[in-house]
Amino acid sequence: TRMEWLCRGTCETCQKLGREDSCMFGKCQNLDTDACWRYAFHWNAVLARNSGGFVLQVIENNQLGQGQRIQLEIAKTSGIKVFQLHTADLVRKNVLDDLACKVQAWNRSRKLPHAQHNTGATFTWDAISDKEEALQAVSVRGDDLRFVSSELKADAEVVRVAVMQNGASLQYAHEDFCQNEELVKLAGLAADNLRGNRRIVLSAKLGVHGKTSPASIRLFMDLHEHHFFKGFAMYNPRAYCKGFCGQAEIDKRIAEYREGAKDLFTSLDWPCRGECSADTPDSCWRCSFRWHQEKAKRTGGFMIQLKENNELDDGQRVEEIMAELVGVHVLKLNDVDFLRPDYRDELAYRVMKECYFMHLVK
Repeated sequence: TRMEWLCRGTCETCQKLGREDSCMFGKCQNLDTDACWRYAFHWNAVLARNSGGFVLQVIENNQLGQGQRIQLEIAKTSGIKVFQLHTADLVRKNVLDDLACKVQAWNRSRKLPHAQHNTGATFTWDAISDKEEALQAVSVRGDDLRFVSSELKADAEVVRVAVMQNGASLQYAHEDFCQNEELVKLAGLAADNLRGNRRIVLSAKLGVHGKTSPASIRLFMDLHEHHFFKGFAMYNPRAYCKGFCGQAEIDKRIAEYREGAKDLFTSLDWPCRGECSADTPDSCWRCSFRWHQEKAKRTGGFMIQLKENNELDDGQRVEEIMAELVGVHVLKLNDVDFLRPDYRDELAYRVMKECYFMHLVK
């Protein structure tokens, strides 16, 4: 899989072809079982291209492997369309529906026949810009909010109808709605929507809008539906808009045009570890998060820390430090775990094993 090896699967570059008549393009419908893998990939890519197909490439841990980079070069040379999926995308229940929409949109946008090269083809679709059409779509399937225009994602009526149909669709709304108290409760993302006194605190990437993965919303909704976790109340910080005790310093740095001023919000360099004030609607997010961690410990609960794209962000590292200071138990979960249909049962077993037998759950 070394990039330095010049073979790109063509008759001209593949050194495993020992004679001129070994080139099978256009001559044979079958491929030798011992053919060079690069040649075999190119051969199949051409067949797929000529039949109107495409390449589907799965990106793990947010990066391509060496072999995948070679395959991408071969695909571009072959003139075949490439669709890419990240493993983080696979946590969404409707990921295949999304892919189907992209393929259909690509097919509609193509101007050349299937049998011709289609290099440079890109997937685009026309967002729904008519409000009545958008309302009809999201009333049937709330997730279709992601297909409406930016203007309609900022329309209160459209967003409300979508959230009523599917609470998880809130992640596709304009950022002004993502921490709206009424919509958060309507979506079922508020802590008081779960029964029980024991507390689960969710540590996920900060921020609700589209810059973050929908994994934490998926986790929240999944646990809400599971028989074991219905006995807990869950605090989801993504659902609330909180302040920051270092806001004055951020404003000062912005006024001085200092680079990365807003990064202080989640920076480990800022000394606050949640002891700056009492928990109020306008309090520092670190103070609020620690208050819920302490409540989780007192009630026999725990913290679930969700790692997305195989990494924690700075805010989660701060939350991890505070969990150690408070002494609340932490269960770590990767977004790729969602791929297993029984992941909630496995998580419940971990709670029983790691918490019950440690006398944390009473």
